[in-house]
Amino acid sequence: MKSGFARPNLFKVEISGVIASKQGKYQMSCFQAQIPGHNLATTDKDIAYRSIAYQKIFSDVILGFYVDSNLSQLKYWQEWIDKIINKTTNYHNYYKNYIGEVKITQENRHGNKVATWTLHDAYPKQIDPIQLDYGTNDAVMTCNATITYRHFTVCWHDIVKIDERGEKTYAEPKTSDMNSDAMTPTLD
Repeated sequence: MKSGFARPNLFKVEISGVIASKQGKYQMSCFQAQIPGHNLATTDKDIAYRSIAYQKIFSDVILGFYVDSNLSQLKYWQEWIDKIINKTTNYHNYYKNYIGEVKITQENRHGNKVATWTLHDAYPKQIDPIQLDYGTNDAVMTCNATITYRHFTVCWHDIVKIDERGEKTYAEPKTSDMNSDAMTPTLD
């Protein structure tokens, strides 16, 4: 492996509903994210032992956040859920009024973007309960949000050259729409 290995701890998360001045706070407090997986729905095997793929399935993604002393991260996610379902009337809002985008970017050891996954029409589906306990004196409170989304796109940031110091320069990203029927994978 000439270029080394990817590091799962080098990532950042951007949430479209967070104002620009607070984006850094949420990026720093996000300690856990997932790259969306691929899954296909298939038919049962027929008499020729074949199964046919007929639909893409987009699995939910879990984001984990450290919670500050003002509980800002927990408040953010709970307010987004309250925007989806009114806590007084229990009526749901219009879909277009509560969806957003979540971007998960993998970086290399030089801080350069390697790939960015954008979750389209995303919203929190679940906020996990948080255990409070007198015995956890030195622990930091965390909040997990399960995000559901309509589909995702991935943007691969290509390296175009390496300079004399070993620094890599990236080209314009190539975007692939994971919801496109025309997308055919190619192997290098």
